[in-house]
Amino acid sequence: DSAALADRASNDIVQVPLVVGGVAVTYNLPAITTPLQFDGVVLADIFAGRITRWSDPRIARLNPGVLLPVLPIKVVHRADPSGTTRVFSRFLAAASPTWTAGPGTGPEQSFPVGTAQPGNEGVAVEVKVSLGAISYVEQSYATLNRLPAAAIQNAAGAFVVATPTSLAAAAGSSTPAARRNGLPTTLLGATDSLAYPIAELSWVILRRDAASTDKLRTLAAF
Repeated sequence: DSAALADRASNDIVQVPLVVGGVAVTYNLPAITTPLQFDGVVLADIFAGRITRWSDPRIARLNPGVLLPVLPIKVVHRADPSGTTRVFSRFLAAASPTWTAGPGTGPEQSFPVGTAQPGNEGVAVEVKVSLGAISYVEQSYATLNRLPAAAIQNAAGAFVVATPTSLAAAAGSSTPAARRNGLPTTLLGATDSLAYPIAELSWVILRRDAASTDKLRTLAAF
C-alpha cells in the first residue's frame, strides 16, 4: 500500500514503511537535453488544462535560457486507480488551492484534460511516442523507458530530480507533524534542500494475530 492507515483503537495491525518511491514528471521534448524545472503551481495548471503550450511564460520563467518549443502540451494520466496518482495529486493540492477544489486528491482522478492510459508502463509508452507529452510515473519507469525526468521545486526552494540520494533525503527530513509513533506517515513537505518533493513511502500492513505461522512470524520480525 502507498498510504499508511489511520490509527486503530484496537491496535490490531502492524505497519512498516518498507520502500521510498518517487513520482517522476516526464515529458517528450527531444530538443531539450537538460531537465526542465517545474514548481507545484505550474504543474497543477498544466494538468488542469490552464497551461496549454510549452512556450507559456510561466514555464519559461522557471527555465531561463531554455528554448521552449511552440508546441501544444499533451497531458497523459492514469486510467486506473493508483498510488502514483494519489501521491502526485496530493503534491499538486499542497501547492495549488485551485487543484484542491477540483480535481482534488486520491488514487483515482477525473482529469479535466488529457489522454488516459493504464498503469505506469502504459503512461510511459504513451509519453515516449507522443511529441509534446507530459505525465507522471513511478521514477523507475522513466529510467526503464529512457524518458527525461524534470527537476521539481521542493519546500526549501531547490529544484531536485528524483535519485536514490534525493529520495533518501526526503525520507530523512519529514516534518514532525507528518510523523506518528516516530515514523513518517508522509514525505510530502520534506524540509531538506536535497529532498525530492514528490516522494512517498510504501507500507507493509500486517495483522498482529496473523504471525502464527513460521512464514508470517519471520515477515513480521523483518
